[in-house]
Amino acid sequence: MRRPGAPFRPAAALVAVAGVALALLAACGGGGGGGPTAPPAPTPALTFTPGGTSGGNVILLARTGPTGGSDLVLAVEAREVAGLYGAAFDLGYPAAVLDFQGATPGEFLSSDGFQVSLQVAEETGNLIVGVTRLGAVPGVGGSGTLLTLRFRAVASGSGSLSFSRTQAVDADGGAVAGLAFVGGSVQSNL
Repeated sequence: MRRPGAPFRPAAALVAVAGVALALLAACGGGGGGGPTAPPAPTPALTFTPGGTSGGNVILLARTGPTGGSDLVLAVEAREVAGLYGAAFDLGYPAAVLDFQGATPGEFLSSDGFQVSLQVAEETGNLIVGVTRLGAVPGVGGSGTLLTLRFRAVASGSGSLSFSRTQAVDADGGAVAGLAFVGGSVQSNL
């Protein structure tokens, strides 16, 4: 503050005002928009990326259940199929990254009785699966879950979940024409 009768020195006043402004800026965090910044979102421990989800006449893997932890629950889903009586396939998974925990039958083929066969080769990361209706009943049309598979992440890494040796048959034992099998990939950040 200037004393009465003292000469006014604009340069000294400007330096004082600039010093106060810099002190305020430093105290407020630099003037980037006001307020604290949010911490970055945590990286999920386990992510699944489907190989495809659109279209019909397909059997594919789709994640179900929670997405934040180290457990992975995948539904083997039939989408817009016609006359499906049974399906058989191998499903390869990255055994160094995932541990197979078990399977639960789905509802899609379950009316009138059905059977699920599952063999596990954990050391090579391969599931051998068969799902079929029983008896002299027609195949099923539409969409639904054939079975649900549960995995747990055991290490960091990535890999594919891929179908091989695939078959889909109608009630007469003939192949369901044009049916595709679509897997996906997994990334573990343990």
